Amino acid sequence: MLKLLVCVYFLCVGGAVYGQVVDDKQPLFETVAYKYIYFSTTVLLMAIVRHVTEEYDLPIPYALFSIILGVVWGIWAMYDFWASGMSEAAHIAVESLDDVFLPVIVFKIAFCIDVHAFFKSLTQILIIAGPIAFLSGVMTGSLMKVAVSPNDWTMLDGFLFGAIMIPIYPQDVLRCLKESTMQTKHMKILLEGETIVSAWAAITVFMFICSYISGWVVWWYQFVLHLLLQIVVGVPISYLFGIAGSYLMRVVYNDAVGIMLVTVAMCYCSYFYVHWIANAGVLGNAIVGILMGSKRASLSQEIDRTVTTLWQTINCIMCGMLYTNIGTVTVMIISKGLNVQDYMLIFVTYLISNITRFVSFFLFSFILSRIGYGMTFQNMIVCVWAGLKNPICLSMALNVFEFFEDDERKGRLVYLYCVTVYALILFINGSCATLLIKTLGLAELSNSRLVNMNTCMKYIYEARSRTVAILKMDRFLADANWPLVMKATALKHPYKKMSQDVILKGQEDNNDLLDHRYTFCPDCQNKVQNEPTPKEFRDMLKEAKLRLLKLKKTAYSRFFENGMMSKFGIGIMHQTIEVAMDNEELIVELDGLYRLFTKEGMFYRVLTNILHHFLRVKYVNLRPPRMWWRRLCYRLVIVHQNTFLCIMQSLVFIHACTIIFNKLFMTVEALLSKTLFYTMLYFTEFMIKIFALSWILVFKHGIGNYFRSYWNVLEFTILVFCSFCTIVHILTVAKAIPMMSTVIFEMTLFVLLVIRLLRTFTLLKYYACYRAFAPSVIRYLEEQIDRYRILAYELGINYLAGEEEMLENLHQIIDDEKIREIVKEKIDSDRLALTYKLGTFQNEFPHVATTVKTKLAMRMVLNSMKDDVHELKVAGWVDDVENAKLLNALGERYTFIDSLNIIQPVSTKLIFREIPYMVENEEIEFLYTQLTTRKFEQHEVVYKEGDIAENIYILISGMLKEEYVPEKAPLDKLREVGALPVVDYAFSLTYEEPIIEYVVPGNSIGELSLLTGRPYNAVIKAETTSMVYVLNKTSLTRAFEMNLDPVNGSVLLSSPRVSLYAFFRLECRIWKSISFKKALTVMMNSPSYRSYTQNKIKYILERAFVPNLSNYKVFVVNEMMADIILIEGTVMDFNSRYRYTGTCYIPRAVQKLILPRSSYLKVNEPVETKLLVIPAKDYNEYEIMLTEEQISELVSEDSKECLRKLIQSKKLLVTSKSSATSRQMRSIIGSLKKKMISHESMGGSKSILTRLGSQVSKTASAYRDRSMASNV
Repeated sequence: MLKLLVCVYFLCVGGAVYGQVVDDKQPLFETVAYKYIYFSTTVLLMAIVRHVTEEYDLPIPYALFSIILGVVWGIWAMYDFWASGMSEAAHIAVESLDDVFLPVIVFKIAFCIDVHAFFKSLTQILIIAGPIAFLSGVMTGSLMKVAVSPNDWTMLDGFLFGAIMIPIYPQDVLRCLKESTMQTKHMKILLEGETIVSAWAAITVFMFICSYISGWVVWWYQFVLHLLLQIVVGVPISYLFGIAGSYLMRVVYNDAVGIMLVTVAMCYCSYFYVHWIANAGVLGNAIVGILMGSKRASLSQEIDRTVTTLWQTINCIMCGMLYTNIGTVTVMIISKGLNVQDYMLIFVTYLISNITRFVSFFLFSFILSRIGYGMTFQNMIVCVWAGLKNPICLSMALNVFEFFEDDERKGRLVYLYCVTVYALILFINGSCATLLIKTLGLAELSNSRLVNMNTCMKYIYEARSRTVAILKMDRFLADANWPLVMKATALKHPYKKMSQDVILKGQEDNNDLLDHRYTFCPDCQNKVQNEPTPKEFRDMLKEAKLRLLKLKKTAYSRFFENGMMSKFGIGIMHQTIEVAMDNEELIVELDGLYRLFTKEGMFYRVLTNILHHFLRVKYVNLRPPRMWWRRLCYRLVIVHQNTFLCIMQSLVFIHACTIIFNKLFMTVEALLSKTLFYTMLYFTEFMIKIFALSWILVFKHGIGNYFRSYWNVLEFTILVFCSFCTIVHILTVAKAIPMMSTVIFEMTLFVLLVIRLLRTFTLLKYYACYRAFAPSVIRYLEEQIDRYRILAYELGINYLAGEEEMLENLHQIIDDEKIREIVKEKIDSDRLALTYKLGTFQNEFPHVATTVKTKLAMRMVLNSMKDDVHELKVAGWVDDVENAKLLNALGERYTFIDSLNIIQPVSTKLIFREIPYMVENEEIEFLYTQLTTRKFEQHEVVYKEGDIAENIYILISGMLKEEYVPEKAPLDKLREVGALPVVDYAFSLTYEEPIIEYVVPGNSIGELSLLTGRPYNAVIKAETTSMVYVLNKTSLTRAFEMNLDPVNGSVLLSSPRVSLYAFFRLECRIWKSISFKKALTVMMNSPSYRSYTQNKIKYILERAFVPNLSNYKVFVVNEMMADIILIEGTVMDFNSRYRYTGTCYIPRAVQKLILPRSSYLKVNEPVETKLLVIPAKDYNEYEIMLTEEQISELVSEDSKECLRKLIQSKKLLVTSKSSATSRQMRSIIGSLKKKMISHESMGGSKSILTRLGSQVSKTASAYRDRSMASNV
């Protein structure tokens, strides 16, 4: 491919030369075509050099080869007229460095940096790029002054050289750090941050020194004002550009080309506009890049990868051209005017640059090690060694060469040392970076990582063997060269070079290292497990924790794919796990997450307080003074405060203008008169306000009330400064001090006056348009204040979900019981602490919790719909065009979700309606009318152990705490008859361990005790003051009887002719809600569902139902049932007579189940059996139960016949309307694509046919419901 590229290039060059029309008077090398040939040749050579260095894994940076190529070209240009003319284009590239290359270098790093890690390390970065860099520059300049020539170089010349050496650009070292462990990833962030900040700091200092040498800047306050201009003006303008760029990225988020154009345009626009307004182009470029880079989280992985690759390509092209051109120009500059002694100081300069950087880091190491991510001595050595210089150093060196026109030798020396030190650091430091990292032990992989990788490689090879075995059975591939296939598919070990056999042998060694060891017992003739030694136990514990962390990372990735976590959140969680994996304790610290709950945007908080202050209409509630002349002041200041404010603000505006246009006052006496007039004016205003606020006493009432207002404090400060200005002007008139001394006081006074003029905006509060607009602004500011809280709540929810998933699978993850208990104790403590924190946080900031939960639910629904669209495409229902349209429709919904900021909490009625077993029908309306409310004070007992629930409590606000302590009686009853202990939020199947859980708003308690009539085995208290809805048993019983269903429920109805066990929907839904979590745990532990994800199992359980079996003696398991889970009670296998007690999975081999009503199963205290039945594909609960009534053995044949007739009547009703159902089925199939983007989307893990069947079943169910209601 590279050869083809070279051939095409030379063909294009030949065509350009041949087609170029050259004027006889114009030399050939000055034509436009030859300049482009020079630039394109530079890029091509850079591409070849970069490819060769990466292909052969050369440690020398390709940038050094580019510089050498430029030097060779420059030497050739010295002796060849044609090459000399071509190299004139190099001057164009070098001179345009500030305008073309610098924005790309800064923006690329800022845009691609990890924003979260950058802000966490910001303090360290500012110290490194501030005090450390300046100290290093000062020491470098001072030593260079002594080393070069103390007589020829002044101290300013040395400082100028030191400023040039400040900025770094460790591109090649960063490449080495990316391939290392987490210990060096934090250093990567520090170096990238130093690159951004040091470039701005170096350019600013360099500009100040050059301005001082040239005489443009003389006084110190001029430096301060210029720095304030960059910070006060440049930062806000850059922030506005960043906001605009982020908004444009959100607009074109789904268009890769649009994102590329926006980033390139904002890169140069921000640089040039901010440079033009505030002379802070680099600072503006960095701020815009960081703000836009933070929005990369909203981009898809494909677009993010494309945009990142674009900027890496642009940066590579720019740097390649720059290095080559610098090498060419360097030969032209240093080829004359220098002697051998000057060249001998090159290596001395290199040593000075590195030593001063090391000393500066060492002096600040005690601070750097205590902030941010910390810094060890090894980290410090790498940061010092990684101080490769920024190409901006070469630009500043070239400017110095042009700056010293009168002393060309000094300019050549500065340029010589800058370029050669740049090349030496690139050659020595860049080439030896990998060796240094390995020597310091930062690249060493832990034993657990090697073991894990060996395990992964073994798994891959086993999968390869199975694939090859399957392919060998293919009759078309039977005669393939299988030895060659095995050789071609052999993978290289990521961590070490070894063959397949070595990998497998290493795996056996790892098993011997970390697995259990056994001793053969001669008495019992069995292997007895040995107790591990303390060292082995520590290794086993460490390996178990590491495995758990990896599973957590995988779980978080799955949460992100399911829409439970934002891209920014998944980045933080992955980074947290990686930090924990490299810690000695291998645990996740939650202190950072807890701090995030209390963090808020202080800038937005200040703006919000100011805006609230502006909206206040009343001045202050004061009594009028008693004296008549003070009452006049009161009327002027308080009653007519708007008029008084307008007059004073007009005079203040005139005063500020006079300070700007001091040239109108040509004499010192005129300036003194102006200052004296305004001093008296402000003093008069001060006295009028003091008397106006003095009810009786001047000092107690007047002075006290005056300084309660911040505006009055500002006015008094202005009065003091104006008095100082008057004194200074008097001394100036007396010629005691120079006139320039008054400038600092005048400028400070001007700033204070501008701040006072902001009070004019308080008059806007009297206009209706402002009062209508202000709430929107306040709402936006409050949203910005809460952004950290929203992030913290999202991370907390997902971390809690991950911990619960780890607890459910802990017995599969860790074999050793002692280690499992240690890990479980840590997970339980973290989970309970975080649950309590989330509950209290929700009570304090309910809008934040509602926002996070609602947006997570939206994303999960859309991700499920996205999977459905993919299944439609795979099944052939939609083509590529239709698939793109559906994805665009989903993209619009994603954009809408991202645009939502704050979602207010839902009403209490909606909380009640969204209880899982509540649906929209008449029974729910009835229950809502029967609701009462009750308040529980903090620590008040809701249910104590032994209480039988007579009510269901639905928590509206506050938080409840449930505590369960295992006791012998309920555990024996669970083992004997399968009676579940009455504990509302217990996810354990054995109930043998203590349980502590928190109940948050939106959840309910009391269902299991109310339905079974058994007393509580736990204690529930109000952790905080809580409000609940109360559903009493009488209302629930009446609601049960309102909606009958021939399949679901469990209440006995009496009639004059027959005793019929009819079923009620509401009770069935309550039992299904109780069974859902327990069934999820059972299925995840079942071998049949080991490969299923938790969400896929949830989708399967969504179709399940809980039939009433009180009239059954033998329950037949037929082909319509996919699986059965025994929730409560006991059953017996009809064939094997094996007894099952709840909660457990009924094997698929079981054909008949004997229930407690049968004489074959004798139970002392029978508990009504509850089975969770999962229908098979294309079947629903009505079809299953109709078949069961025909083939199962019931207690009462009369009930059987009556129930059969009742169900058959529903079937006849459905049959009579089969044509309508068929039409509806076709309508469902036709509108399936629309339903993919509606709120009635179906489960993401079901097949297409299953979903269609489910829709048809729902339609048939509607007809059956209406028929059943009429019959009843």
